[in-house]
Amino acid sequence: MFLESAEPLSIQLKGPITKVVRSKYKEIQHPFELTVDGETIAVMVNARGNSRKKLCKFPPIKISFSDDTQGSTFSGVPSLRLVTHCGSPKSGNDKVVLEYLAYRIHTVLSDVSYRPRLLDITYTDTSKPKKHKTYQGFGLVTESEHQMAERVGGKLLDQTQVRRGELNQHSAGLVNLFHYLIGNTDWSLVAPFNEDKCCHNGQLLTINQQTYIAPYDFDLSGLVKARYAKPNPELPINRVTTRYYQGVCIKNQDPPVISSWAWEIPSKTCSSPPSRPTSISSTPSPS
Repeated sequence: MFLESAEPLSIQLKGPITKVVRSKYKEIQHPFELTVDGETIAVMVNARGNSRKKLCKFPPIKISFSDDTQGSTFSGVPSLRLVTHCGSPKSGNDKVVLEYLAYRIHTVLSDVSYRPRLLDITYTDTSKPKKHKTYQGFGLVTESEHQMAERVGGKLLDQTQVRRGELNQHSAGLVNLFHYLIGNTDWSLVAPFNEDKCCHNGQLLTINQQTYIAPYDFDLSGLVKARYAKPNPELPINRVTTRYYQGVCIKNQDPPVISSWAWEIPSKTCSSPPSRPTSISSTPSPS
């Protein structure tokens, strides 16, 4: 499965990109050609997303495979939901990489996470028949919620809310720490926000009769710091780069264990991990 690799995947995407952008609110599908490893596949491309579709000049896109992909890099994958560079590739590529790293960090901490893959995309815009334009941009794709649930042996939950006590406490504490680590306040463990189901930027699922949550969408975090990023207006902070702990206090024996997991991150994502402190302390905000 192509999502199992941590290496960036180079692809070429050729089609009427300008038309996709101009029809982003209608999400009209347009025929494209996707080339990977020397093989060209017919695909359909349309804009997608919610807030990013409104905020980004170049919206996130969905690539749907028209032909049978059996035996190809994308074997068994019906579609790809891409996070794109949003603005110009020059200013937006770094943000894509940083959000990819946020996903990677969470996969180091927990199996109940969305596996990501970074794409190095060469776009060829054929909207003007006699004047094709080619440029490079990074893209980020993750496994679907169904793929994630199947991989961890879980079942997706479709409900409007959940009580904190219903969540696996180890997993919930880890998610709290992860969001604090990357400076993210655009999430909720227990409720939706302008959505039909729980939870905001998190997918609920059960594994062995325990409830877990897998977080996603980190563009508003301090780590990524997208140009439009703002902290949760209900919190007493003015910048996304100011961390604010939104979790709750958990059993005394759990924080040291969870914190020790967090210190596995540098050794698995950095060539020169920092020194580990002898003690870790925190003062969670009241909830």
